[in-house]
Amino acid sequence: MNDSLPNTHGRIWIFIILVFFGFTAAVFYFSKDNPALTGQWQESPSPSERAPRTYTVSYSNGVFSPTNLRIRSGDTVRFRDDGDQPIAVVSELPADTTGKIFGSGGDIAPGSFFSYTFNSVGTFNYFNTHQTSERGTIIVGL
Repeated sequence: MNDSLPNTHGRIWIFIILVFFGFTAAVFYFSKDNPALTGQWQESPSPSERAPRTYTVSYSNGVFSPTNLRIRSGDTVRFRDDGDQPIAVVSELPADTTGKIFGSGGDIAPGSFFSYTFNSVGTFNYFNTHQTSERGTIIVGL
């Protein structure tokens, strides 16, 4: 019985060494195309480099939805009239009256929309000129 015991230990050590070399070979093989494992630097796009987006603010039953919208500079907002009466969207003048303003330039018929691209950072309050209590806010960040 003692003669077979050393032979078993030798086989176990050979098996352990083969498994170790197998894992080592697998790490080298699978890491050659993966920059995270090889230590190579890979640039990722910065958050400010995203493509401009288009958001929709719908109007129905006297309410703009969403009432408050946070977007980034360069994004476009579509003001869509889902109601049964025409609306006209106009931004309020800021307190110092030197800020940018936007407006639909006339009525938006039911089922139609007006689009505006916000290129300036700031807070833009707007309202329906047919009913000035119907309001909303666009917050434009970087």
